[in-house]
Amino acid sequence: MNTVTREDELEAVTTAYVLENKLAELNKQLNKLNVQPPAPNEPPMPQRPVVEYDRIPYPSIEAPKQPYPKVYLLLLGASVLSIIFGVPMAVSGNMLLGAPLALFGSPLVWIIIVSAGFSKRNRMQEEAIEEIRHSEPYVAECRRIDSDNNIRQLEAENEADRRYEKLLETYNNVALVAYQDELKHYQDVVLPSWETERNELLEVIMCVRKTLEEVYAVNIVPGNYRNLAAMTFISAFMGTSSYDLKFAIERFDKDVDLTLARKSAETAEKTLEVMDAMKLVAEQTMRETQYQSYLAESSNEYLSEGNHLLRQTKNWTMADTAMHGYDLVRQHKLDRARG
Repeated sequence: MNTVTREDELEAVTTAYVLENKLAELNKQLNKLNVQPPAPNEPPMPQRPVVEYDRIPYPSIEAPKQPYPKVYLLLLGASVLSIIFGVPMAVSGNMLLGAPLALFGSPLVWIIIVSAGFSKRNRMQEEAIEEIRHSEPYVAECRRIDSDNNIRQLEAENEADRRYEKLLETYNNVALVAYQDELKHYQDVVLPSWETERNELLEVIMCVRKTLEEVYAVNIVPGNYRNLAAMTFISAFMGTSSYDLKFAIERFDKDVDLTLARKSAETAEKTLEVMDAMKLVAEQTMRETQYQSYLAESSNEYLSEGNHLLRQTKNWTMADTAMHGYDLVRQHKLDRARG
């Protein structure tokens, strides 16, 4: 049975971190690429312009003011005289004649007479206006205005038709042609390019995942720690110290337990999941400058040159080739976009 050295452990956890981190980056890119590029929007058909013109109004009618009807003035005067004569007669005992006269001369009767008079005068005013409205001169003037308005409306509609025809011509010869060119470019270039890039990325993800499975299959990293969060901490901790994998795992478990206890105390209503605590520990690790430097250097070195463990796997060569091919596809896309 081969003895696993600390160097073997460090190589295994660092390799696992590099591949886990690369998979996380690739899956983020895949999430974006899973959204199909939007097709160009077909330009809307132009609308016929609204017909607008200055309509000549009919002349206003100003009928002579009607006088207050004389009959109501006479009734009002009679009412006033009735109260003048009726009250003394009623007081002297002649109720049979005095009471009706006094009643006819009451203020309520005055109000009724005055209101009726004004109502009669308003009706007379309206009748005078209607008489003018139906008079031959006024009707003739209205007919002339209608004729002028019809001519104005016809001219406005003709102008709207000319403008609409011009809009249609521009739409058919410019906007629609441009849209058809954009649609052809979308169907012939954009969509196939997107499909190619997405398929290349799926191939890269599959190869990297198989390589990672082979790295874990060496069985140096325990199953519970085969994730990005754990590999981030353990790889950084071992790479910047002389401790072995066992101690690094114990330290990681301790930090996770402390995080669970602290967060559970802060958020009593919600129990923090272990994986969430692992991610918080990993995030704290990435905030440490020395850990950042080690992980970045390891990632660049392993991805560009590989290492002994990667070269032993069956899928690394395919994964490396797929990553380079995908990078070329993306670079070509960027170059085309700049051009």
